[in-house]
Amino acid sequence: MAQSMLEGLPLEQSREPTSSLFHNREGERALRPSLQLVQRSWKSAELGLIQEPSQFEPVLLRSGNRVNYWARHMFHHSEFVISPEGEVASFERVSVWDLGFVFTARIDQIFDRAWDKFSFEFCPGDASPILRQNYEDQPEGENFIVATQPLLLSNGKYVMPRISCFQGDRWLCGTLLDAHHEFPSDTQFIFRRRNQLAH
Repeated sequence: MAQSMLEGLPLEQSREPTSSLFHNREGERALRPSLQLVQRSWKSAELGLIQEPSQFEPVLLRSGNRVNYWARHMFHHSEFVISPEGEVASFERVSVWDLGFVFTARIDQIFDRAWDKFSFEFCPGDASPILRQNYEDQPEGENFIVATQPLLLSNGKYVMPRISCFQGDRWLCGTLLDAHHEFPSDTQFIFRRRNQLAH
């Protein structure tokens, strides 16, 4: 379950109903199509190519990308995960709506649904700079969150990586959130696919 994987993140278990009928805040019912995703990888990437955290930012900058303060902070966090050298992973890109939430969902609900219904996993920390570097043709205005283990900061917030393209610049950003933050249904996430789903 996602909550055990969050290692102390004080989040509640998902309370979303398991049927395809969901309720909005006014109690009106909204029909959500059955949860089905085409089992096709969005991208595959070789991980572990960089083993030294201090090298992620220079590599991204040399390839024309930009890095914000909180992304830079992630690279040096004690729980930032770097994959073994040569490990290949496949990634799936889905929205909160794709996971079955009509309106909004908290991060624990999103993770629980991704694990239980679609057999996705957390992305390792080094997936975000590698995916940023490889996604050179990202459309203007597009952005999505890479579903890594949320990293606890000294200010009590958590940070997760976001890949975006804004005014022609390709960004890797750290996105701050707390346990009760709700993501709209059109928010996009990248999950790692379990090995048995990868092609």
